[in-house]
Amino acid sequence: MMLKGIVMGLLVGLLSASSCPLSQSQQPTYAATSEEVKSVIARDLGLDIARLTVKDIPPLPNGSTDQLPLYAISLQQAESEKTERGVVSLDREQSHVQTIAWDRYPVHTAEDCGLTRAQEVAEAYCRKLLGSWPPGMDLQTSRMTRKGVYTFRWVEVTDSGAETGKAASCDISADGLVLTCGVTGRETPHSQDEVRVTKEEAIGIAEGHIASKFAETVFSNVNARLILNYDFKPDKGPVWIVDFDSAPSQEAQPRLRVLRIDAVTGSRLDDSQGPKMEQDKGVPGN
Repeated sequence: MMLKGIVMGLLVGLLSASSCPLSQSQQPTYAATSEEVKSVIARDLGLDIARLTVKDIPPLPNGSTDQLPLYAISLQQAESEKTERGVVSLDREQSHVQTIAWDRYPVHTAEDCGLTRAQEVAEAYCRKLLGSWPPGMDLQTSRMTRKGVYTFRWVEVTDSGAETGKAASCDISADGLVLTCGVTGRETPHSQDEVRVTKEEAIGIAEGHIASKFAETVFSNVNARLILNYDFKPDKGPVWIVDFDSAPSQEAQPRLRVLRIDAVTGSRLDDSQGPKMEQDKGVPGN
């Protein structure tokens, strides 16, 4: 399902990751009833629950499933109008909407609403999903990515430069419609006092893992950022996101590597604790 891929792509953009399969034993248990799910979706998206239909998207076969619970939604706008459809992901506790991807296409014949108006629409929608909008939210992306679509991304950054984990992204069509929206980090972030692993140590751990796994010794474009509240860890504690290019020699084509290092223990987060992070260059979302 293309919309399902878009939903996971939203999380990719928010956390610089891509979707990751879980083993059969790790598949989440969906405890909420369909009516409870409908209430959460209707509340967070501001929809009329009487016109809303929600169907769960079952896990993929062969033990592969997305980490967050996914639902297909249908909204009857009015008796004489068409039904709109989309895909929603909820957080693990199914207490709020994490992402929404509407099955909408930009109306190219409509007058372009412009970057300023598109940003107003995007921010209003993100505020609704995020629940609060702290003053530290920094607009890091504001542009038209392709014909008819504006994209925006906000991240809350502390005075020390660490990210709290609170982030929001939204795509708006030129005619002012929300196409996709996603948020992370609604919870109170962990304190930076919990961090025991330095930036340099995190980089060393990440490079050491790649060197031992691929025998690559040339590293370049090394970056590391600290996220205090990481949604994909069970305790949602602080994580270093380390990315760099690596190659076996100066002449070889480099590959982009992105790894997560627990900022408290120094361990590398495995695939069961979030999206797969080791990628080649050119993968969407990087």
